[in-house]
Amino acid sequence: FLEQQGAKAHSTYMTECDVHFFAGVMHQYQNIPYCHVHIVIPTSLLKDDATAPLDIWGRPPHLAAMPCSNDSPFPPPVAGGRLQAVAAQLQAQVDATCRLFEACPALAELRISMIPAVPGCEEILRKAGHDVLVTSGTGNASAMDCFSTSKQRLQEKAAKKRKAKQVQGAPAKALYVNNINRQRLHCCFRTLYGKDDAELAHEDIMSPDLATISLPSDVDVSNFFSVATSVDLKHLDLSPSHISKLPELTEMPALTHVNLNYNHLGDVGVELLFRALVDAGSSIEHLAVASNDIGDEGAAIIGASLGSLPRLTSLELCDNFIQERGSIAIAEAIAGATPPEEDGEEAVASVPLLVLSVDLKGNRSRELGARRWAEVICHHPDLKFLNLAQNELGCLTKEIFLDLVCGAVASASLSVLDLQENFPKGGFGSSDMGPPPPEVIEELLAELPAGEYDPAEVRKGVFIRRHRGSTDKKGRQPQQGSAPGQRHSVHQSATPGS
Repeated sequence: FLEQQGAKAHSTYMTECDVHFFAGVMHQYQNIPYCHVHIVIPTSLLKDDATAPLDIWGRPPHLAAMPCSNDSPFPPPVAGGRLQAVAAQLQAQVDATCRLFEACPALAELRISMIPAVPGCEEILRKAGHDVLVTSGTGNASAMDCFSTSKQRLQEKAAKKRKAKQVQGAPAKALYVNNINRQRLHCCFRTLYGKDDAELAHEDIMSPDLATISLPSDVDVSNFFSVATSVDLKHLDLSPSHISKLPELTEMPALTHVNLNYNHLGDVGVELLFRALVDAGSSIEHLAVASNDIGDEGAAIIGASLGSLPRLTSLELCDNFIQERGSIAIAEAIAGATPPEEDGEEAVASVPLLVLSVDLKGNRSRELGARRWAEVICHHPDLKFLNLAQNELGCLTKEIFLDLVCGAVASASLSVLDLQENFPKGGFGSSDMGPPPPEVIEELLAELPAGEYDPAEVRKGVFIRRHRGSTDKKGRQPQQGSAPGQRHSVHQSATPGS
């Protein structure tokens, strides 16, 4: 936990002695499953404070009566000012963490997370930063006790907020849990602060408007990728300059999970990240870059890189600026289609990639992107989860939406298809999105296989296969290149699930 006293920044980063001590503990007790270093940055640390007291200028009062000397009465200057000093402290923390991970056992799971201080919990976290090993009976609170206290405070705050909005009880539970590749275990908001999407949602813990900070551009976090198993850096305003040394890394032997949500990598940062992963031969399994200003160019780079990352089986790309072209590029890459060398040529089909989960919520796939995804999920042998919520799929016609549902029914592997909030609430032409219209719902319920999907979930636009009926697909399936107005029946000859 970095702290500020006056105009100077102080940190509790690990010394060389700390590094070797904790690494020795990991070697001595090999049954410890993982080592998690959590770095908390107060939002006030990187903000200019005009009311903060300045360093003492001139001679101190107790030396005022002494004879003059040639000793300078001024503090030594710091290149770049206070912000540069803070950047140096942060970089020292990054480097110390990397040295610790380098000294830990090769088989240990090493997790690093860095976030701004959670609003309302700063003083609790500040206490947790000093006492790491606590002996029973001392009366001091351990770090995990402080996180439990933070969770309780956040839950109480969220309950008061719901009460003020006249919302009775806890919010509705999520209809499904996507934990493919154990992705939830590598999010510090879930493991440390209690995010569960029920009593505590993301906005209850970290409001982007209040807590996002801008990490100094001089801080480079690239070395985390070469030594850690899991890299979790959120709400730090990361840009390409913060990962500029990634191309210098020759290997990432332990890296399996990367979570860089709520930053500003953009297309340039995504290209830097994926090229480094490919060049290093990374074995990454899950990558999350939600809310990172990624457009179609970045999505095309992601699609082109998937074939060189065979173990990358889950992608989280929510709330970016990916439109039809970018969505189609990712869909065709997962389907195994080789991009054409020249414009106008068709993609060459090959073996589908082993991808299990794709989350594109909050983008703009629209009808063209959805049509390609309908073809992919119909024939892909492994894809289990696809989220196209809030993608404007039903702005012009309902047919593509129905084709997607048809593909989900025909799929041998897909378990969850999320299509929430894809229809204009005020009719075609409205910008406010909501669930499918009643007439679309009734048409779906009449044609869906009996017993496989929950009608309540279907009305929200969520299709979770609860039971699987007959494997004999008698209904028509989405056909490649079908016209947007040509709908295919989703009815199958299936017995109700018992």
